[in-house]
Amino acid sequence: MRLAILLACLAACTPTGTTDLTDDTDTDTDSDSDSDSDSDSDTADRWTEVEAMFAEAVDGNPLGLTGGALLIYDARTDEEVFRQVEGDFRTDEIIPVASASKLVAGVVLLKVIDDGHLTLDTTTGDVLGWTGDHGAITVDHLGAFVAGIPADDACTSSFGMTLAECVDSLQSEPMVAKPGELLAYGGTYQEVAAVMAQTRTGKTWHELFDGVRGDLGLSDPDQYFATLPAVARKTDNPMVSGGLRTTTDDYVPFLRLLAHGGQLDGETYVDSALVDRMFENRYPEATVGGVPTVATDLDIRYSWSSWMGCPGTVTTCDALSSPGAFGFAPWVDRDDEYYAIIAVRSERPGGSQWSAPLMERLRPEIEAALGR
Repeated sequence: MRLAILLACLAACTPTGTTDLTDDTDTDTDSDSDSDSDSDSDTADRWTEVEAMFAEAVDGNPLGLTGGALLIYDARTDEEVFRQVEGDFRTDEIIPVASASKLVAGVVLLKVIDDGHLTLDTTTGDVLGWTGDHGAITVDHLGAFVAGIPADDACTSSFGMTLAECVDSLQSEPMVAKPGELLAYGGTYQEVAAVMAQTRTGKTWHELFDGVRGDLGLSDPDQYFATLPAVARKTDNPMVSGGLRTTTDDYVPFLRLLAHGGQLDGETYVDSALVDRMFENRYPEATVGGVPTVATDLDIRYSWSSWMGCPGTVTTCDALSSPGAFGFAPWVDRDDEYYAIIAVRSERPGGSQWSAPLMERLRPEIEAALGR
């Protein structure tokens, strides 16, 4: 079994874009062919440990997975340098990505800010008319999950109301902390930021998302934010922090945009300073409240719409990730100049408890294979 997997990797894990340099008119064809073969073999050998680790993890997973994929891209060239697909998983299949939605929602919100409709300092009082401590919540607080409102609410998964109605109901909920003082992971914050974006732009969240994905060259109409991530139903109450349905391949352009500091096709799409916000923790003194166990185990903090990839209470980090409950785990490493996705769909809870530690185990092996 292992030999078959290794042989498959030797054939499939060679970087895309490799050119056959053999020339029939060259008198040293055999020498060139041997050189090309050696080069291809060396390239595949560099990825053997990565391939073996991922195959073993999928084989021995506790989530009932029957397949999965690992995609890795060199940010220097945007070349796909490694692709491994196990079992019956397909990278062009629409799947729910759960909390991996937060990174994409963050990109959409940053685009709204870059277009001048909001700033990181715009408050709920400015846009929604909220008052008191509720009205002092900023877009920055919302993206950093330190807004002080309850982290979760049943309205975010309700089919019977609109996104704006859900957010309006949150104003009547007692604050659990003053803005900026408590980090608590949940789904309400980006919902509020999304309604602020809707109010200022006059567009629905679906329209705002469609605008960004269209700019990134994505056109599949089945790619959208559902009310419940595992239910293929598009409503006026999209779950902004967890409802994205997309393909693994179509998620890649969002990572590419972040890896390049907001550059799209060589042009500024989102200001680099705004993208940098996703790699910063501006609230290191905030009390850490309800966060996933895996975040505590890995000793990581939240930045803005993503987790930082550096342990401890750091204020900046060149790596970020956004693992989801079904196991989908995308990340960007600006220091080592690559971006990657562990793509699976678990039918059982706890997917991020499996994929996030796997991501951390893979990172040094990926860096070694890239020569970084």
